[in-house]
Amino acid sequence: MNLKNKGYSGVTILIMVVMLSSCDWLKLKNEGQVIDEDPIARVGDQYLYKSDLKGLTGSDMSAADSANRVYQYINKWVRQQLIIAKAEDNMVMDEAELERRLLEYKYSLLIYEYKKKHINEQLDQEVSDEEIDKYYSEHSDNFKLMQNIIKGRFVKLSKDAPNVSQFRTKFRAKEINEEELQEYCYNNAQVYMLDDSTWQNFDELIIGTPIADIPNKIQFLKGNNFYETTDDNYRYFLRVKDYKITDEISPVDVVKDQIRTILINKRKVELSNKLEEDIYESAKENEEFELFGQ
Repeated sequence: MNLKNKGYSGVTILIMVVMLSSCDWLKLKNEGQVIDEDPIARVGDQYLYKSDLKGLTGSDMSAADSANRVYQYINKWVRQQLIIAKAEDNMVMDEAELERRLLEYKYSLLIYEYKKKHINEQLDQEVSDEEIDKYYSEHSDNFKLMQNIIKGRFVKLSKDAPNVSQFRTKFRAKEINEEELQEYCYNNAQVYMLDDSTWQNFDELIIGTPIADIPNKIQFLKGNNFYETTDDNYRYFLRVKDYKITDEISPVDVVKDQIRTILINKRKVELSNKLEEDIYESAKENEEFELFGQ
């Protein structure tokens, strides 16, 4: 393993060698007790030991990945300890207030993990089309398009592609022989999209084509249901079946996944609130708490 190629410094390499070696150094830990363990790093009177790295790497990791993870951990620990030392030198904080905040954080973390477990166990992630349609109809103004979209077909052919006239006629038709076009495009097209039943991002579809250089895309879409153009090497064919422009209300098909995520998140909030309320009401009924002086 060439550590120089990974960007490690000489100090880092030394740390790795010390960490991975089998030498047993006798050192004093912070409180003064004798610790028969290899130190990895030190900041002031704070030491990092091999045992602190337990579980950091796994047998499924390569030597390079393991070394990189250890390096990142040590570097983070050193930086954290330096900031802590500087904070302790420059701040006076009431110990009782610090303990209160630590306890508050501990409780918040405990509550968060408990709610997360409860939600994962109870959450129904199935969202019906009826639910999606209902939410969409009630909040459609929230789903304005950020880009132009089309339903249509697009094909990029090399200029020496055969039977272009026949292809053009079939491509322009409202009803196409999809199997014929698929076969032709498979054999001759650099890029093609024949499914005109789904919405596509128009700007992404035309990237790298002369169509992308047209200044007014909205006027272009309004005035062209078929368009053909060329550059030095290729012919481009576009058939627009339907379109929606920026700031129009997005079709429900385009935002289905977004609405599904919104509805699932609403369920999570409802489950969290219901859990709190159920616990409170149960405790109240069983007289598990008292409010004094009220």
